[in-house]
Amino acid sequence: MSTDIVWIDMDNSGSDPETDLILNFACFITDKDGNIKSVGPYFAINHPEEKFYKSGSFQMSVARELGVLDRCRNSSVKPEQAEDLMLNYLKNNVPRKACPIAGPFIHIDRVFIKKHMPSVDDYLNHDFVHLINFPNASLAMILFFNEKC
Repeated sequence: MSTDIVWIDMDNSGSDPETDLILNFACFITDKDGNIKSVGPYFAINHPEEKFYKSGSFQMSVARELGVLDRCRNSSVKPEQAEDLMLNYLKNNVPRKACPIAGPFIHIDRVFIKKHMPSVDDYLNHDFVHLINFPNASLAMILFFNEKC
């Protein structure tokens, strides 16, 4: 098994992967010590406008306030393209099912990946790394995603 770690963070329109959407997605890869090896794609996902109004969730109100919905509306990345972008990045940077995954809400994010990006789910390892074990990577991740958002 590889010692690299795939870090993932995303914003969703709610907490139910059956009815809610992935709004944006970001990824990077570190070594086992948390040193960034590769910065992956960061993108907002453009969904049909009516899908934004189906969710009255707390996440959607935050997404509106933070401008995430505006980024989604202005994005050229469609949901199927998002899956392809992510899968291609992984294939070019890590072996299939070799690296554990991590992120601030990785357990929830993984459920959304399974539903909305099945080829990415199939490529990823199912082992999780807890952030507390990697303070350098955790800090790098926070800074990276705050800068991107």
